Amino acid sequence: LLLFFIRFNCLKCGRTGEVKDARYRYRLSLKVADTNDLFDITVFGSCLDPFFGVTADNLQRYIQDLNQLSGETNRDTSPGVLVQAVETCFIGKRFIFGV
Repeated sequence: LLLFFIRFNCLKCGRTGEVKDARYRYRLSLKVADTNDLFDITVFGSCLDPFFGVTADNLQRYIQDLNQLSGETNRDTSPGVLVQAVETCFIGKRFIFGV
């Protein structure tokens, strides 16, 4: 009997563990324009949950379920789903950011 443990390594904090224990979170980097300037803004964490209507953990689970139902084994489909979610939730809408 062979057991394979899939592990994750966080490049930022160095934490390691099993994938089943990983917590997903949103990180969204935007270029935001006002009337005169263009700004790079990065927003991350649970503050984005209301915009997407679901936590990052649940969105990841949803994508995995979709992949299983469709028989998709290619993990490269996830970025396409995420891009579509960002476009639906953010493009063409106005937001006020507090800095």
